[in-house]
Amino acid sequence: MEQALGKLDLAQCEDTKIRNEEEILLSSRLESDKLILIFLWLHFPLAAFIIPNGYGTHIEGAIASLALCTIGTLSYHISRGTFAHRLLNGLLLLAFSALFITLQYGRIEMHFHVFAIFPILLIYKDWKVYPLPVLFIAVHHAAFNYCQINGIDFYGLPLIVFNYGNGWDIVILHAAFVIFEAGFLSYFAKIFRRQHIFIENANDILQKTLAKRTKELNDQHALMVNSAKLSSLGEMAGSIAHEINNPLAIIRASSLLVDRAVPKDIQDRAKFDKHINQINNTVDRITKIVSGLRNLSRSEKIDEVENHTLKECLEDVVLLTESKRRNRDIRLKFDLEDEVFQTLVNVQLVQINQVFMNLFNNSIDALTETEGDAWISIDYVKTESKHKIFFRDSGIGIKADIVEKIFVPYFTSKDFGKGTGLGLSLSKSILKKHGGDLYYKGDEGSTCFVIELPITK
Repeated sequence: MEQALGKLDLAQCEDTKIRNEEEILLSSRLESDKLILIFLWLHFPLAAFIIPNGYGTHIEGAIASLALCTIGTLSYHISRGTFAHRLLNGLLLLAFSALFITLQYGRIEMHFHVFAIFPILLIYKDWKVYPLPVLFIAVHHAAFNYCQINGIDFYGLPLIVFNYGNGWDIVILHAAFVIFEAGFLSYFAKIFRRQHIFIENANDILQKTLAKRTKELNDQHALMVNSAKLSSLGEMAGSIAHEINNPLAIIRASSLLVDRAVPKDIQDRAKFDKHINQINNTVDRITKIVSGLRNLSRSEKIDEVENHTLKECLEDVVLLTESKRRNRDIRLKFDLEDEVFQTLVNVQLVQINQVFMNLFNNSIDALTETEGDAWISIDYVKTESKHKIFFRDSGIGIKADIVEKIFVPYFTSKDFGKGTGLGLSLSKSILKKHGGDLYYKGDEGSTCFVIELPITK
């Protein structure tokens, strides 16, 4: 059974810790203690009213059973869940057997209570509760057999073990039956213990595995929702581009016609050229923004990877975030024209654009709440097997107590309504699918995320 549990543990959830046996059994034993206490008190009316009927032993039955139930109740409130309490409960139940035998002057039918009590103790799934009660009932039978032989009573109450006769041969035979049953049930107690532990651990593993799978499905669902939104945005951007490009073409053509119609030698020609250039530059800028939005939003499969320069991975994102950066006075401490940004990486362009867009947006939002010089920098390092891109900003960093949570879906440190908590988790998922990784580097003195991509040969 332990081997089966080990296989289940490895197959279902390798990172699941098997709980301690006592921890597993504790809740079961607390419930068992409660049931045994109820069972004890159910013996009270039997001992006080029913069993003594016809024997005139009601007072003795009531006093003795009340004492036994009171002891059990006090122990329950003081030491329930402990081995000592389980042991005491076994003795108290067997004490009721002795009491029933005494109240009916050794009537043989009362001895069956002994054999009925032992299976009830299986509720504890602990073979160690049997030896002491067995010893107790053996001592009781021996003592009462001695009293019966010698005519000893207790304040007029005969102490008789068997009403049909007595003798050590009968006591020994009865003790043999008791020992046989207790030994047999002790074996089953061990089996039930193992089964209970196995089932509880299996349930733990299955629950944690289910939670893990559910989390993975939720992550996939979040990625699909995000992809669907981007796909819709791409379609919308395509329509917008078509509607905007026509007026832009008219503006550009009209600008060209006006430029040609105005003589070169007129007064204030320089001022006129300045305005014409502003119109043309604005048209170019709008065209790039719409094109970048469409490129960033279009839907592509993750396996459509190609070689792209770092500049290609960043230029649309830099363009689309320019307005937000200007409004917050955030400067860039890198130049896309530098040679390092001509480095080729094997990626799916749209997905990598999304990663950088998430990082830029997070930095811009964070730097809005800080004072002083605000900047974003990107550095590149090549190792033997990886491209490493260090994305830094002038923020104060991320608090140590939430670093482990920032990649958990739906976790966000932003105010309500300002973040979905999906950006970093989706970005990490994208990079994992590329064979890379995304992680936070906390020893920078500023905020730093590291993007890793494999070097393909």
